[in-house]
Amino acid sequence: MNPNMGQKVPKAIKRELARDRAAQEEYERIRRRLPGVDVLISFFRFAGVHAELQRDGRLQINGRQTRPLGQILPPAGAFDWSEVIDEMAIRYASDRFIQAVAEYGRFSKGLRAFLRRGDMGFAIMRLDIRLGLIRATHAYVPGHDAVVANFLAPGSHWRTLADLIRQAEPALVAEHDRQRAGADARHPAGVSARPGPISAYRCIRRLPDSVPDDLRAACIEASMRLRLERQVAYDRPVVLVYGIGELTLLPVFENDGHFFLPFRIVLETGNITGRLVIADSDPLPLEIGEDVSSEDVVLGWTNALIGFADVTCFQLDQPTTHTVHPQTAGARISMPAPRQTPRPMRSGNPWPAHLIPIGPWARHSGSLVAGHRRRLTVGRTASESAHQSARKVGITLRQDETWVRPHARGIPDGVEMRFRWHRLDELNLQIPRTDGFRAD
Repeated sequence: MNPNMGQKVPKAIKRELARDRAAQEEYERIRRRLPGVDVLISFFRFAGVHAELQRDGRLQINGRQTRPLGQILPPAGAFDWSEVIDEMAIRYASDRFIQAVAEYGRFSKGLRAFLRRGDMGFAIMRLDIRLGLIRATHAYVPGHDAVVANFLAPGSHWRTLADLIRQAEPALVAEHDRQRAGADARHPAGVSARPGPISAYRCIRRLPDSVPDDLRAACIEASMRLRLERQVAYDRPVVLVYGIGELTLLPVFENDGHFFLPFRIVLETGNITGRLVIADSDPLPLEIGEDVSSEDVVLGWTNALIGFADVTCFQLDQPTTHTVHPQTAGARISMPAPRQTPRPMRSGNPWPAHLIPIGPWARHSGSLVAGHRRRLTVGRTASESAHQSARKVGITLRQDETWVRPHARGIPDGVEMRFRWHRLDELNLQIPRTDGFRAD
C-alpha cells in the first residue's frame, strides 16, 4: 500500500504542477501559431548551434534565452522567418557567425569583413567600397541574385559568393571611382560644399592617414548610409551618452540649398562643435572651427558620422506592404534597400537595441514620434505636402513612401532625448586576420 495514499498534496506541489501545465500549454500554443519556429531551430542545429523551444515559449540559442516569442514576434503571417533567423543569429550566435566568415570566406586578398549589427550581417569591403553583405540566411552582391543558404555552416555557397564578388568587383570599383571623380570635380579638396561658408569655419573632406583602417571603413560606411539610407529626422536634439562623454546631435538645417548635421561633443577636457555637410561624396565633409586641434577634428568627425547614422538610419515603421523576399522571388537585386532595415525586436520600444533611453526620457520616449519615412499600400502616393516636409530635412521620398511629421504627446518641458549609446564599441569588430580573409 502506498503510504502517501489519502494524504493531501501540498500547495507548493500543486502550484508547481499548475505552472508546468501552463508552460506546456504555452509551448503547444507557440508551435501552433508559429509553425516556422521548427525551421528556425533546424537552421541553427544544422550549423552546430544548440537551439530549442522551451515550454514557456522562449527559445534557447547558443546557451542564451530569448524573451517569449509571443512578445517579440509580430502576428502570425506578418513577418519573414528569414529575417527572424538573421536577427537572432546576430544576437545569440554572433560568435559562430564570426567563426564561419573567418573559416569559410575564401575571398580575394585585401577584402575585409565588418560586422554590421544594424544590417544583421557582415559587410564585405575593399577599402571604402562595399561589395556585398552576408546575412545568416542569404548574401547580397550588387547586380546578382541573392545567394540563399546557411552562412553559419560550410558549403559550396561560400565559393559561389566569392565568385560573384570577384565578378562584380571591377564594375563596383569603376562606379565608385566615377562618383568620386565627379564629386572632386564639383568640390575640389579644401573648398566648401556650399557658397559663402562662415569665415570661422574650415571645411575638411578627407580623413587623415592616421585614422585606423577599420575606423576609416566604418566612417565611410556611415557616410554612405547618411547619404542614401536616412529614414528618420528629429525636431529636437538627441543626446548620446557613451564612454568618452556626451554627443549631442542637433536637428538638420538647410542654408543656401545645402543641408547640415550639426553636433557637439562634451568631454572632460572641453567641447568640440562642428557640422557635417550632406554632400555626394564620402566621407561627408566636416565644417569645424579653425582653432580646433587635429586630434579633436578626427574625434568629432568620426563620432558624428557614426552617431548620426545610428540615430537616423533605422526603420521606425513596419512596412504596410509585404516585401518580396529574394528567397522566394528569384529577382535580380542590388544591396538591400533602406526600408528593409530591421526593426528592433523589443516589444513596445521603437528604438533600436543600440539606443537605450535613460533618465527622465526613459519614461516618455514612447510619447514621441520622430519624423520618418513610411511605406504606403499599393496604389497610394504621397501628397505634395509630405514631399515638401521630407525635402525640408534633405530627404527625397521614393514612389511608395510618405513622410510622417514629428509629433509628441505629454512630454514635459526640459526633458531631453537621452540615450545610452551601445553601438560605438562594436563598430570596429572585424575578422582577426592580417588581410581580412584567406587568399585564393
